[in-house]
Amino acid sequence: MTEEAGGLSGVDAATLAPMVRDMLGEPAAVVSQGWSFHPLGGGASEGPGLYRVTGSARVGRAAHSWTLICKVCAPANGAQPRAWDYPPREPLAYGSGLLAALPGGLAAPRCLAVEARPDGTTRLWLDAVADAHPGPWSRDRYALVARRLGRFNGAYLAGVPLPDRPWLSRGWLRAFVEPSGPALADLRRLAGPGGPPLVRRLYPPPVVSEIERLWAEREIFLAALDRLPRTLCHHDAFRRNLLHRAGTEGEELVAVDWAYAGHGTVGEELGQLVVASLYFFEAPGIGPSDLAVACFAGYVAGLREAGWAGDERLVRLGFAAAAALRHTVGLLPVMLPLVSDPARRPVAEDRFGRPLEEVVAAWAELWPLQIGLAEEARALLRAIS
Repeated sequence: MTEEAGGLSGVDAATLAPMVRDMLGEPAAVVSQGWSFHPLGGGASEGPGLYRVTGSARVGRAAHSWTLICKVCAPANGAQPRAWDYPPREPLAYGSGLLAALPGGLAAPRCLAVEARPDGTTRLWLDAVADAHPGPWSRDRYALVARRLGRFNGAYLAGVPLPDRPWLSRGWLRAFVEPSGPALADLRRLAGPGGPPLVRRLYPPPVVSEIERLWAEREIFLAALDRLPRTLCHHDAFRRNLLHRAGTEGEELVAVDWAYAGHGTVGEELGQLVVASLYFFEAPGIGPSDLAVACFAGYVAGLREAGWAGDERLVRLGFAAAAALRHTVGLLPVMLPLVSDPARRPVAEDRFGRPLEEVVAAWAELWPLQIGLAEEARALLRAIS
């Protein structure tokens, strides 16, 4: 490595050799000098560092190229193991073997090493998965992915024991939503007359009223979700965290970034697939409602294939209530600074790959879907009760 990266400081050929040999299946491979790294991004947060590490190794006279992913995870720093954003969760999940044999056709990247560092960080070394379907997906592929997520969630609903590791998240959505009170107060001020134009464009008065209503109703929604059937959730399964690769039994769906993994409700996984993929411009040409319909149908089909025969209305309630809370109230502390603080503009435009004005205009078009899901959840609560 010819340049320094804080997260990869001290990494050398001796560090890499065992992992490269394991990945190549060549015990005699010798890692060549001159390997390099490239910082990665693309999601909402990558923590202390996420890197693609590439190089070559020699086996006899033959040269073999290799690629590893290194994710540097922050120390716990006093965080509770069941917190929604517990920093060591992903290394613990890989180190425990939980992610090595997931049910329902979902997989995680192969873990080559979990390296604890003296500063309390952990380096997670993973096999790099080459996505067989890069770029935005079609509506049919979203439906297929939803079906596989349904099979994954449904396996635990149909008899696979739900893991009870102490570091798995519990009450993920509640913990994510509850800190939004101060941001809601800021919204009332910033979305009013004289506030930043982009804030007023994204949050017109009717939308502010709907967000305030959801905030007032949050405990009703959360209590209803607490009563739904429980399963294991990835909690961040949207396009940028989902890849396809060839497996021994056909094409596999591979989920990366398991930092939020934990207990959740039936249907909850689906909200992130639909809404977050739309927020990140990963479904061009697909109407928000069309995407939601296709994904819900696929998800229910996956649940049935896994052997769960429960009431479909419970699935719909889990999807609608969780998506409405997470992407309106829950995301407010993230979205509001992006559109109100000029210093955040470069970050936002780099993350979404377009001018902030274009981002805001597209996000504003998603309100009918999100507000409609909230209204549907209210109707389901009345009907099911």
